[in-house]
Amino acid sequence: MDLELAGTIAVVTGTSRGIGLACARQLAAEGCRVLLVARGEAGLLAARDAILSAGGEAAILAADVTIDSSASAIVEAAVREFGGLDIGVANAGGSAGPREFDATTGGDWERAFRLNVVHATNLLRAAATRMEAGGRGSAIFIASVSGSSPQGSNAQYAAAKAALIHAARSLERNPI
Repeated sequence: MDLELAGTIAVVTGTSRGIGLACARQLAAEGCRVLLVARGEAGLLAARDAILSAGGEAAILAADVTIDSSASAIVEAAVREFGGLDIGVANAGGSAGPREFDATTGGDWERAFRLNVVHATNLLRAAATRMEAGGRGSAIFIASVSGSSPQGSNAQYAAAKAALIHAARSLERNPI
């Protein structure tokens, strides 16, 4: 498949495994230069090596996306490694705390929202100027069916993914 992405520069968070790694591999196969971002360097190195061995271009940045300043560090790394940024994929996500509501804390809810929603919007704000400077730009937020269909447990995760879906739809109607 040719998505006409050859020569573009992408950042994908949460790329050491799963959906993030699959996204990064596909973008690289389409000709994107990809900055892989996750907390653990070992997983990032393995992901980068897989992309390089398939003929793609990739660089890595170990970063905790729940820290606000990491968004600008991610964009700066893409510019340093590849000269710009065209595509931002906010994939990092997950739950925080127990699955049973009565065992959760406010901190669990805050961590779930920070990981799933705040990191995505921080990345987009940090990347918007660079994407506009390149004359193109795409922001992709990876959500979950849990965000559109309430679950019987893990309410903090489902609520965060619902908020992410709503943020994406709101930003689509009110571009930066």
